[in-house]
Amino acid sequence: MNTDVVATNWRKVSVTFRKQVSDGAYGTEAAEVYLEDYINPRTNGDLDEQIAQDLLDEARDLAHRQLAKSPSERVRKAVEVYPLPPYIKRPDDVDDDDMPLDWPPKAG
Repeated sequence: MNTDVVATNWRKVSVTFRKQVSDGAYGTEAAEVYLEDYINPRTNGDLDEQIAQDLLDEARDLAHRQLAKSPSERVRKAVEVYPLPPYIKRPDDVDDDDMPLDWPPKAG
């Protein structure tokens, strides 16, 4: 989008996502992504929340993909996505970043 032609009455929606992972050697590696979009003032305001969620999903994906390229094996492993085993029901209202580090629990 060419921001030179964006009128001042357009609504700006922006998100920032930051993921920080320990490298296991007293250091951390982080990726931070900032995305923004402009919404036509003639559209319904309810669209803002959906666009923000879409931007956040994209920012999260970009940050995780960047960390997955880390030279540190521990950082790469920390951002791997694992499917949940069938015996575990994940809460629907919890974000991945809010889950405990030992989630999912081991079968036992």
